Amino acid sequence: MSDEQQNLAEKQSELETIQPTESDENELEPENGEENLDSERLRPILECLLFSTIQPLSIKQIAGIVDNADGKSLRKAMIDLQIEYEQSNRGLQIVEMAGGYQMATRPQYAPHVMKLNKKRRNPLSLPALETLAIIAYKQPIIRADIEAVRGVDSSGVLQTLADLELIKIVGRKDVIGRPPMYGTTEEFLKVFGLKRISDLPSIKELREQFEKSEESQRNQGKKESEVDAE
Repeated sequence: MSDEQQNLAEKQSELETIQPTESDENELEPENGEENLDSERLRPILECLLFSTIQPLSIKQIAGIVDNADGKSLRKAMIDLQIEYEQSNRGLQIVEMAGGYQMATRPQYAPHVMKLNKKRRNPLSLPALETLAIIAYKQPIIRADIEAVRGVDSSGVLQTLADLELIKIVGRKDVIGRPPMYGTTEEFLKVFGLKRISDLPSIKELREQFEKSEESQRNQGKKESEVDAE
C-alpha cells in the first residue's frame, strides 16, 4: 500500500469514528441558533481559509471565523477535504500539524519546487541545522551536552535558533549551576511540517531521505547540463 493510500484509509477510518469533544459541544457551537452548515458547503470555505494563510489553522480558530458551524461539523468537513485532495491526485495536500491544519505541497513534487526556489538562500546555516537536529532528537538538552556532540562552542548558534523561535528554554537541569535545558517550539513543528515531535523521522529514515535528495539533485544537474549542451 502506498503512503497516499494509507493516508486515505486512515482519514476514512477517522471519519467513521469521529465524535464530538467537550470543545465541540461548548466553545464551538454556533451562537445564533441557526442550523449548522453541512460538509459540502464548508469544504470550499475551509479551502479558501487554508489557501489564504501560511500558518496552521486550528478548528477553534476556524469556528471563530465561520458562522453556523460547530467543532464536529468543521472537523468532519476538514477530513472530507483531506480525502478529496487525496483522491483527486493533486499536487497539494491538507496536512495536520502543530495543532492545526495547513495546505502544503506533496513531498514527491519537492524537486520541482526546489528548482523554482533554488536561488533562495536557506536562512539556517549548516551549524544551525546541526545544532537544531541535536536538540530535536535529544531534548531536553543542555548546552554542554550539545557542545560535547558538536565539538565546538554553540552559544551563537543557540541564540540564532532562539531568535528564530525554533528553540526555547524548557527547564533547568538539577545539577550545579542549574544550566538551562533547550527544546523545540511549536514554530519548529510548523517550519518542518510536523504534527508533533514524535513525528520526527528516525535517523535511518533521515539518511534514506538525504540519499534520495542527493540522487535527485545529481539527476537534476545532469538534465540541466544536457539542456545547456543542446
